[in-house]
Amino acid sequence: MAPKKKNHVQQASADSTQAVERKLRYVYDLLDFGNYKKALQEAEKVLKKHPNSNSAKSLKGLSLIRLGRLRDGYDIIKEVHDTKPADESTLQVLTVCYKELNKLWLIAELYENAVEQSTDNEEYLSHLFMAHVRLGNYKKQHQTAVKLHKLKPDNNPYYYWSIMSLILQAKEADPKLAASMLLPLAEKMARTNRTKLASLELNAGSNLMIDSIFKQQRVAELLISVDKVNEAIDLYKHLILERPDNWLFYTSYISTSLQLIDSSAHNGLTDQSDAANSSKETNDSPSHLNNHSSEDITVEGLVSFLRKNSEET
Repeated sequence: MAPKKKNHVQQASADSTQAVERKLRYVYDLLDFGNYKKALQEAEKVLKKHPNSNSAKSLKGLSLIRLGRLRDGYDIIKEVHDTKPADESTLQVLTVCYKELNKLWLIAELYENAVEQSTDNEEYLSHLFMAHVRLGNYKKQHQTAVKLHKLKPDNNPYYYWSIMSLILQAKEADPKLAASMLLPLAEKMARTNRTKLASLELNAGSNLMIDSIFKQQRVAELLISVDKVNEAIDLYKHLILERPDNWLFYTSYISTSLQLIDSSAHNGLTDQSDAANSSKETNDSPSHLNNHSSEDITVEGLVSFLRKNSEET
């Protein structure tokens, strides 16, 4: 009789779980239809019977946030966050909450905690990678992409993710470090694993694109590392005109130009002799750069170039 009694207990537990799931699905539906007040009421009903349900707590928090009670909502989801949840439904709701509260760094922390508990969970690692993408944390992007590739080494984009993360990391790093270590490493990874890259389901010509980005980005980084910033900016402008679909060139052009503008303003290097010297150095550059001189780099000129290029494309 004992085994039979155990089966009854198990069945009752399963029925109870299914009942809770049905009630939570109803809360999801209410949120989708914008009935936030009713969603809050239903979430609270679940919590009366199941006060430790992280899913119900997170849905209550989301309901409060959408009702404009941001502090109350955040207090509840923080309580859930501190338990380091690792179930998919709770993680998804908390992610939505943090996006709506514009606390994107907490999404990364949330999935870091989840990955610690489930180190071989591909989905959680993918979410963690995307969380670092939103934050622009290129170093952690790369580290996470490497973990994904080790977990799933065959026929997936994770190896490509790790290479592109290195390139982006190089863009933000010290130019000498980028030129001496980060970009060479990314280039080596691509060249020594062409077969792997070719097997990925990427757009046609991906390998050619990778080669092109490596060469052109390395030239620009090397120019910056030897204090030829004007020439690097000219190169980025040329690359934008040649490859208007490559956002990396835009971000590099903007960040490098703004750094030069800030530096010039700080040091008072805006007199005509500096502009003349800059122009002379530019004339010594390769001929394909001469049509895009950066002799007068200003915020207005930066915006004008981007606007003109946008209109032409």
